[in-house]
Amino acid sequence: MIPLRGVVLAGGFSRRMGRDKASLWVDGRTLLERTVGLLHSLGLPVTVSARREQTLAGSGFERVDDPDPSIGPAGGLLEVMDAHPGSTLLVLAVDLPRLCPGTLRTLIGQRDPAALVTAFRNPGDQRLDPLCALYEPTARSVLRAGVTAGEFSLRRMLEMTGRVHLLALARPDALADLDTPGALANLTLRFDTRPPMPSIQISVRYFALLREQRGLSTESVRTDCTSAGALYDELRRAHGLSLPPESLKVAINDEFTAWSTPLKDGDTLVFLPPMAGG
Repeated sequence: MIPLRGVVLAGGFSRRMGRDKASLWVDGRTLLERTVGLLHSLGLPVTVSARREQTLAGSGFERVDDPDPSIGPAGGLLEVMDAHPGSTLLVLAVDLPRLCPGTLRTLIGQRDPAALVTAFRNPGDQRLDPLCALYEPTARSVLRAGVTAGEFSLRRMLEMTGRVHLLALARPDALADLDTPGALANLTLRFDTRPPMPSIQISVRYFALLREQRGLSTESVRTDCTSAGALYDELRRAHGLSLPPESLKVAINDEFTAWSTPLKDGDTLVFLPPMAGG
């Protein structure tokens, strides 16, 4: 069996977007993290192709630098092929926010090892889409010869061989990419270069059994929770606190209060087990 490896092409210059697409935040994580996560969900090791000067946030992937990003994705892909010459590569562009594991399972399930590449037909022109595709090890020599001859289009190089296996997309929007801010707005995705920060910061103090279970007596917590009860539930699930809220008393800024009392930035919250309260 030829090993299968995931590849994320993240080294584009993103000129039309105006910022590095790999670092765009979409539904709470970067596009790079989302794409790497898709490949990990299939149990694949992952290699990311990047520009040498590019900063990539995240972990769980191998990095291979593209020595000449100006020629497009073909150069970065060839570097990964050189690093893993015996692997079939599941290659994804980094900017496919609608792509889901089911679409990739379809691609893998209908792979044709005799072809150079198994790929979907682009819904727009029905031609091969090279940026969500399975590349066999035999494609390496074809791409290397094409680039050496001055041909940099993955699509043209592969189509000229006639050795492509094309599939229909079940969901036409699965390969919708993000080339421009307008495309991003049309997809109604979060457009930010930083992760969203929770809105308020609370100082939390623990006593007795809660202090033992949490392993500390005080901590500062940044949260979106709006009440003492909601924050305790969040902390309880995150840290395995065993006491139910009905067995505790709660105080905000040194005054006993109800669990439904709203929280505001800078509050000090105290949870008091029976042996500590009274």
